[in-house]
Amino acid sequence: MVVSTLFVTGERLGNFFFIPPTGRKIAYQAVHIHRISNDGRIVEHKAIRDDLTLTMQLGLVGLTSIQYEALFRA
Repeated sequence: MVVSTLFVTGERLGNFFFIPPTGRKIAYQAVHIHRISNDGRIVEHKAIRDDLTLTMQLGLVGLTSIQYEALFRA
């Protein structure tokens, strides 16, 4: 098995599915797990992303109560 942890950064300059670009900066973490066969081929892949952080940074989701804002911004 090979495990990699990533810190992804960028700027949204293209479409995100059907949503036009915003130019907003993004930064989130992800983990990728690959299972390698005896002949060196990747036979399984799993990815875990922080989609809540990503969608908040893209402006697609937001807080419903201001009292929790500090927790989400931390």
